[in-house]
Amino acid sequence: MKIVLTSLIGLILALSAYAQDEPTTEKPLRGEAEAGAIMVTGTSDSNSYAVKGKLAYEWEKNVITASGHYIKVEANSVESARNWDAALRYDRLLSDYFSAYVGQKVESDIFAGYLQRDSTDLGVKLFQIKTDTLQWFYEVGYRYSKTLPYPTGTAEYGNFGRLYTEISQKFADIW
Repeated sequence: MKIVLTSLIGLILALSAYAQDEPTTEKPLRGEAEAGAIMVTGTSDSNSYAVKGKLAYEWEKNVITASGHYIKVEANSVESARNWDAALRYDRLLSDYFSAYVGQKVESDIFAGYLQRDSTDLGVKLFQIKTDTLQWFYEVGYRYSKTLPYPTGTAEYGNFGRLYTEISQKFADIW
């Protein structure tokens, strides 16, 4: 598992570097990667590992995004957190401020009470503000999910409405 995660992080970092080195102003491939490890020893030992990645490919009025994360925390050889997710999403720009999306996500978090959850999303995205330095958008959608609770494992199905908003401010160009 660690080799797969290390390879995935390396691929995302390599693709992120490729996306940053393009000579044109349009960058069809964008990537983000994070990795962290905290190891404490002494009277009490604890370890915490986290990896996160996101890769988006954009062409014409289409965007495909793949993302995922993994977190594991243990203290004195007792695990207290372990969760992961992987998602794939397709967005279609319908105007400068409006788009539609469909996505699939699989996740697991036994400490939150489920072994696996599969979710399918369908919805629209509306930009309230869209500039080079500030973006604010809303997403309204429908989610269908199948959850395998931990420890029973008997499948539960659900239909949900989804409302999400995000504001992002760019302060400086590093690369």
